[in-house]
Amino acid sequence: MVILDAADPKFIARASSRFAHDSIGLYPLQLTQFLWQAGRIPGVSQSHVEPLIERISRSLGSTSFSPRQLRTLASSLKTIIDGRYHYRPLFQSALKASLTDPSIRPWEVAGLVTSLVYARAYTPYSLASLAPLCSKFISQCSFGERSQIQWAYAAANESSPDLFAKLADLEIRSMPTQSAHAISVTAWAFARLAFFSPALFNAISDAANAEPGRFRNRELATIVWALSGFCLISDGDPSVPAALWDLAVKRQSMEPSVIDLLDTARLCLIHNGCVLDISHAEHIAVSRKTASPSFKRVFIRDQIVNHLKRLEVNEVQLDVRCSLSNLPIPLAVGKTAIEILLRPNYIDRDQHRVGGDAIFRHRILNECGWRTVIISEREILHCKEAFDWLDLLVTRLEL
Repeated sequence: MVILDAADPKFIARASSRFAHDSIGLYPLQLTQFLWQAGRIPGVSQSHVEPLIERISRSLGSTSFSPRQLRTLASSLKTIIDGRYHYRPLFQSALKASLTDPSIRPWEVAGLVTSLVYARAYTPYSLASLAPLCSKFISQCSFGERSQIQWAYAAANESSPDLFAKLADLEIRSMPTQSAHAISVTAWAFARLAFFSPALFNAISDAANAEPGRFRNRELATIVWALSGFCLISDGDPSVPAALWDLAVKRQSMEPSVIDLLDTARLCLIHNGCVLDISHAEHIAVSRKTASPSFKRVFIRDQIVNHLKRLEVNEVQLDVRCSLSNLPIPLAVGKTAIEILLRPNYIDRDQHRVGGDAIFRHRILNECGWRTVIISEREILHCKEAFDWLDLLVTRLEL
């Protein structure tokens, strides 16, 4: 057993380098224990263990790691590595071994799903292949393990209707005994994936309305955001989320992410015919700060603008706002708002799936007279020639 009680990052770096260059060979059990404990030492980063990870990745085919050891490796490395592409095979090995492992336990399934997403080591089909395994064990999972699975699928924007139908039934039955954090995770995950089960969201609404004081700022704001979006999409009664919104905005010391959630909820409630306190609504609207777009999003937007100029489209607008809702629109052609989807997800291979804020934003813009068009990163990667770009834009924008 490797014991690292008094180790620091420098010791981990020296030990990792020695393990990596040891001519005797790799010992799966010892290496698994070493990395598992190293991942729990404050300050340890990818640079400290990179030589060892490189060697393990190269030797996966010749070293006999058991499925459980591979899962432990994935769990150990999820907080250390930064999602580099060439480490993905290590996580995929843990996935493949787990799919046929008869000894796998419910908590290991939840841990593996979380590890894949946390380390950004999943592919579009990784979580889809794990969904049947999650469905098999979901009734045996604890509250925390179910929350892990919900968070992972929602963070990756990958939905499994069968799995989430089972999750919805379980969460409805256990709602009276759920913690505040678990309820907020459930609300966020199901709203982000646009899995709007009326029975589940009514149960969430009842739980939040019964005792709102037990929810912290972020938890309450998340529930208000999810319920407001649900009422907007389903044309439901917004009175309960409106009352919760009023309670949430009166709280002090709100983080920017909490303000973002409450401002989106404000727009959903207003467009669902709800009358809010003007001073509170103005305060939230003014407090929200628009985040700077990522380099990738700006690059794709510039490419689209250049090709629209080649098509002699004259109504191209950058960084405009909807006059009715004040929603920012980074790129528009006339009254068509173009949404750039960086993490493309598909239903039946060709239909786009958007979730969370995007669904609510599209609904609000549509009600304000805008048409929304989605152009995904995957479609853009298929554009090898200028003609491909022009064909994509002409088809999507109906030019």
